[in-house]
Parts: sequence; structure tokens; C-alpha cells
Amino acid sequence: MSAITIESDLVHYEVLGRGRPVIFVHGWLGSWRYWVPTMQYLSAKYRVYALDLWGFGDSGKDTSKYTLQGQVQLLFGFFERLGIPKAALIGHSLGAAVCLSFARQYPDRAYRMMLISPPLFDQGTGEDARVETTPPTASPAPAVPS
Repeated sequence: MSAITIESDLVHYEVLGRGRPVIFVHGWLGSWRYWVPTMQYLSAKYRVYALDLWGFGDSGKDTSKYTLQGQVQLLFGFFERLGIPKAALIGHSLGAAVCLSFARQYPDRAYRMMLISPPLFDQGTGEDARVETTPPTASPAPAVPS
């Protein structure tokens, strides 16, 4: 078990491999364990991290930090404490919202992002934010003849 202290609370994480950093952020009802198979696979080429957000797994349980911004600050502190200048972020569910908000606040720290099943929020982290910050990756699908 690896752990650091951020904002006077314990943050549990696991790390594997060497290379460019990739950080995994779990969703609701999850923990770092969600990512183990993917971490094992990617660790051949990347330094992969998975952490427990506030209130999950073995990380701190201070309920005042159970906000989207609180989780974003945890991720920022994680980068700072481990000396990670920038990383690819992969987030699922709640983790996708955390990654998206983090990238909006600290665009120079996330060089890539994969969002899996992001929740839709009205607070700048929902569909409008994704469309606004994500360039198209392919041409629109052609219309289906009726």
C-alpha cells in the first residue's frame, strides 16, 4: 500500500511500471482496485497510478471534502506531492467528472484524457463542457436515408 498526505488526510494509491504517467480515477462505489487489470496491462509501457478519492477505499473520510472541487483538489495535490508535471487521465463515472473539472482548471497538467460514462452536471462539467473543450475526432456520421 502506498499513501501520501494531502490536506492533512491520507490518500491511498498504487503505482506500477515506468514511462509516461497515466492516472486512473475511479467512479462512485469504486476504488483503485477497479483499475488493476488495466494497470497491469499498461504498466509495460507507462507508469500507471490509481488512487482512492476522498471517502473511498483507504483514503481520508473527511466529509467536508466530498465535493467535486474537493476531489479535484485531491488530484491536484496528488500531482504536486508526487512531482508529476503532466499526465494522461482516465476517469470513470465520478472519476470522469473529476478529470474533466481538473483539466478545465489545470489544462497544462493533463495532456490526454479518456472519460468513461461521465455523469451529466449543470455545473460546467456536463455535456456542454465536453463539447466546448473536446475537438471533434471524426466527421459526423452520414444521414441514414429514410
